[in-house]
Amino acid sequence: RTIDPLPYTGDNLEATVNITPAEVNEMMDANGDIRFDKVFLWCTPRFNDGESLFEWQSKRMSNYMVHLMKTSEWKPKYFHPVTNPITPDNVARMHGVILANCLHGNRSVEQIWSTRCAHDAVEPVKASMCQDAWKDMARCMHFADDWDDDDGSWNDIYPAAKCAPPPNTAHHRKKHGMLEDAYNERWRSIVKPGRWLTADESRVAGWFHSSMTIGPEPKPIRTGATLHTLCVTIERVANLFYVICYTTVNTTRKTRVFERYI
Repeated sequence: RTIDPLPYTGDNLEATVNITPAEVNEMMDANGDIRFDKVFLWCTPRFNDGESLFEWQSKRMSNYMVHLMKTSEWKPKYFHPVTNPITPDNVARMHGVILANCLHGNRSVEQIWSTRCAHDAVEPVKASMCQDAWKDMARCMHFADDWDDDDGSWNDIYPAAKCAPPPNTAHHRKKHGMLEDAYNERWRSIVKPGRWLTADESRVAGWFHSSMTIGPEPKPIRTGATLHTLCVTIERVANLFYVICYTTVNTTRKTRVFERYI
């Protein structure tokens, strides 16, 4: 059946970016080229009246490091809550390491910091932080002070003030809800949607545990199929459905993707 598109009331045909000329100039280097790291920083969310993502995240990770040391036998190898705390610069370097590793094919920790094989080692990562620092930060990755403790003595125990999700937050959003909300708010403030907009959305309710998509935790899918829809706002044919089928190849983690439009 034919589905009429929703009327568009905006002014732009294409999506635009809400950025000032001064902000564009701040992203340029001495040669006038826009640098990716500057764009990345500009897109990151803000917290608590302008607090950067790296500042906010370093506080959550520092608190969680103390919590782990207090409630388990884990001890950091590189950082220390007092003598060598996790700083915003450390978090920024961690994000850089993640991006660099993605560009090099998601290598293992042993490969990245390898001292034996130059083809495995990622030298920019090795120059940014040592392996022990990376392992500590990966263990302390946390985005909310969501554990119960005596709030009256919180400031005497933890290095940063408590930042917990609101009491009515859904259970599955307690750990990442504040970060997701901040990214959504930032995206709404810097991007203006246009009329030529295509949306890709799963049409299978509860696809994570659906019989159509079977995969072990925490991987969302290994075999099965997902159903999506493409929504075009400028033509009368507003919806185009397609199916993506996934299948594993031998016992490796590689996945073949097949698309079939219907």
